[in-house]
Amino acid sequence: MTSSRIQLYLMKNCPELDYNLPVHPTFLYESLFNFILFFILIYVRKNSKHAYETGCVYLAAYGAVRFFLEGLRTDSLYIAGTNIRASQILALVMVVGSLVYIGIAHLLDIRRAPLPEKCFAKTEASK
Repeated sequence: MTSSRIQLYLMKNCPELDYNLPVHPTFLYESLFNFILFFILIYVRKNSKHAYETGCVYLAAYGAVRFFLEGLRTDSLYIAGTNIRASQILALVMVVGSLVYIGIAHLLDIRRAPLPEKCFAKTEASK
């Protein structure tokens, strides 16, 4: 951040922050992870037998990565009067909630419903 406008803003609003220090490119880390997660989700979708498991794997993986990436950010929103970041709490809730659902789905053997036959039926226009 070398812009004089940004430096003035940071000096005014964040006097304890050293704006000359390098920062992590968290947007790049998140993008790379999402690219990898796409292929993981394809694998999970092909091999999953339980309802909503692919969505829960996404929430758990994205929440876990988001939890750690928010620790690297310098512009986080803190819960008033604490050192706890609001986005880390939300990410933790996502991870725990999705893992609980996956566990329940496996314990109760909640199966994924098959796609309706009309999804595979050939129409006159496609022949």
